[in-house]
Amino acid sequence: MFRSAVLAYVPDHAAPWAFADEVTSLCPYWICNEAPRVMPDLSGGVAEPGGGRFPLSVNRKPVAWTDPHGASITWIAAEDVVP
Repeated sequence: MFRSAVLAYVPDHAAPWAFADEVTSLCPYWICNEAPRVMPDLSGGVAEPGGGRFPLSVNRKPVAWTDPHGASITWIAAEDVVP
C-alpha cells in the first residue's frame, strides 16, 4: 500500500501510528511518504537534508528523501541509516 502526505490532515495525533499498524497487518509492503513532523520516527536517525523534504520509507525503514510533490528523490545509502 502507498499513500503520500495525507496523515497530516488527521486531527488525532495517535491516528497515523494506528493507521501504520493496521496497514502493516494487512499487506506485506507499506510505502510511506509523510512530512517528518507527522511521523518523525520514520526518518530512522538519518539526518534531514533540509528544504522541506519528506522521508520515503518502506515498511518503516527510510530509503530516500523526496520533494513533497514528487519533483525529486535522493536515495539514502544503507550505511547512512542508523539501526
